[in-house]
Amino acid sequence: MEYKILEHHSPNGLAGDVSFHLKQGWKLHGNLFVHDNKFYQSIFKDK
Repeated sequence: MEYKILEHHSPNGLAGDVSFHLKQGWKLHGNLFVHDNKFYQSIFKDK
Protein backbone atom coordinates (compact mmCIF):
# COMPACT_ATOMS: atom_id res chain seq x y z
CA MET A 1 0.00 0.00 0.00
CA GLU A 2 1.34 3.41 -0.93
CA TYR A 3 -0.27 6.73 -0.06
CA LYS A 4 0.43 10.40 -0.50
CA ILE A 5 -1.20 12.76 1.97
CA LEU A 6 -2.83 15.41 -0.21
CA GLU A 7 -5.22 16.53 2.47
CA HIS A 8 -5.51 15.36 6.04
CA HIS A 9 -8.57 15.88 8.21
CA SER A 10 -8.34 15.12 11.90
CA PRO A 11 -10.70 16.09 14.71
CA ASN A 12 -7.92 17.84 16.64
CA GLY A 13 -6.44 19.52 13.58
CA LEU A 14 -3.04 17.92 14.17
CA ALA A 15 -0.89 15.68 11.99
CA GLY A 16 -0.39 13.06 14.68
CA ASP A 17 -2.30 10.43 12.72
CA VAL A 18 -0.01 10.95 9.72
CA SER A 19 3.00 10.25 11.93
CA PHE A 20 1.24 7.17 13.31
CA HIS A 21 0.62 5.79 9.81
CA LEU A 22 4.23 6.48 8.83
CA LYS A 23 5.33 4.47 11.85
CA GLN A 24 3.07 1.67 10.63
CA GLY A 25 5.18 1.55 7.47
CA TRP A 26 2.94 3.41 5.02
CA LYS A 27 4.73 4.97 2.07
CA LEU A 28 3.13 8.28 1.15
CA HIS A 29 3.00 8.10 -2.62
CA GLY A 30 -0.01 8.21 -4.90
CA ASN A 31 -3.13 10.32 -5.20
CA LEU A 32 -5.33 9.42 -2.25
CA PHE A 33 -6.99 11.61 0.32
CA VAL A 34 -6.66 10.43 3.90
CA HIS A 35 -9.56 11.14 6.20
CA ASP A 36 -10.07 10.18 9.83
CA ASN A 37 -13.19 8.31 8.80
CA LYS A 38 -13.82 4.57 9.01
CA PHE A 39 -15.43 4.62 5.56
CA TYR A 40 -12.27 5.93 3.90
CA GLN A 41 -10.00 3.79 6.07
CA SER A 42 -11.91 0.67 5.00
CA ILE A 43 -11.50 1.65 1.33
CA PHE A 44 -7.75 2.13 1.81
CA LYS A 45 -7.38 -1.20 3.58
CA ASP A 46 -9.07 -2.95 0.64
CA LYS A 47 -6.72 -1.40 -1.95
